Amino acid sequence: MTKSTCSLILLACLLGLPTIMPSFAEEVDDDNSRRCINVRTLKRTEVVDDQHVLFYMFGKTIYLNALDRRCGGLARERRFSYRTYSGSLCSSDSIEVLSDFGGTLQTGASCRLGRFFLTSKEEIEAAREKSLEPAEIVAPAGADEEEVGTEAGDAGN
Repeated sequence: MTKSTCSLILLACLLGLPTIMPSFAEEVDDDNSRRCINVRTLKRTEVVDDQHVLFYMFGKTIYLNALDRRCGGLARERRFSYRTYSGSLCSSDSIEVLSDFGGTLQTGASCRLGRFFLTSKEEIEAAREKSLEPAEIVAPAGADEEEVGTEAGDAGN
């Protein structure tokens, strides 16, 4: 590669212009996940819980990101911020929970993203329906059936 070609590629990267080199956002692994997504094609996000965020891309592509660990306050606040300098949001990047303090947004917990898994609306709906099913109550070992689920307010029932 000549010096002028390297200079042009470097200039294109600095200006955020596409180059002939593949980006991390285009790499897909065998498990249908990717390390990065292109934020220029990001339409919106949806917080699922403290450890999962959906990334809706223009078109019909949806990615589920499973954060490395729980991100305190993410489910409650349902909003976050991020910074990117490359035009891609990657598993090595972090998000910061945004909290409303008297009408002013302030950053809270900082949490590292995980990999981006390709998903579909059907898979999302199926997961939501499954999470709405009533949980089975299991009595602790040694407890009588009557003791399980009995609270002070239930004594008269």
